[in-house]
Amino acid sequence: MILQDALVLSVTRLYEPYSSRNPGRTLPAATHHIATHAKELQVLNREYLINFLTSRRESRQAIEQLCDEQLSLTLARNFDTCIPRADSTSTSPLDQALAQLKMVRDKAIAHHDRISHSSPLIPGWSHLMDLINTAEEIVNLVGRAYLSVGYNLASDASLGAQSLRGLLNRAGLSQNPDFHGPKTV
Repeated sequence: MILQDALVLSVTRLYEPYSSRNPGRTLPAATHHIATHAKELQVLNREYLINFLTSRRESRQAIEQLCDEQLSLTLARNFDTCIPRADSTSTSPLDQALAQLKMVRDKAIAHHDRISHSSPLIPGWSHLMDLINTAEEIVNLVGRAYLSVGYNLASDASLGAQSLRGLLNRAGLSQNPDFHGPKTV
């Protein structure tokens, strides 16, 4: 149950709408930052960004002619349309899945005294993975396009898994007593 709660909280946090009162570290906040700072942003890896936008039905010929500011604004507009939003009335399965996750977060996790943990159901695994994969794609795209840095989120996750295994081992709950946690340098 603890890992499920952490998963629900983490995924819903990624997609929280941008708000000037709580700008946060969310995908919509990153989109807002790109749009509002497009004039100052330098696109270091134009080809990577152009390939992404053309895969989203933008005209390669038109995109290649854009300056960095216009390229960033085009990316922000694209993100605004493709980033899932919590909307149970939407026809998009990811919008519906995110709305369901937010309901679970709000009713079962944040206000656990109002509803039992078993009542609300989280969306199917495939929708959760699609939400996570969408976030990963956006983070990788922004990192490569603006910073020329690729992120290996799978490697980052494996470090967390190693730490969790080490913690379970130290607590006597591990099925692998020979594992002593991640190597430290």
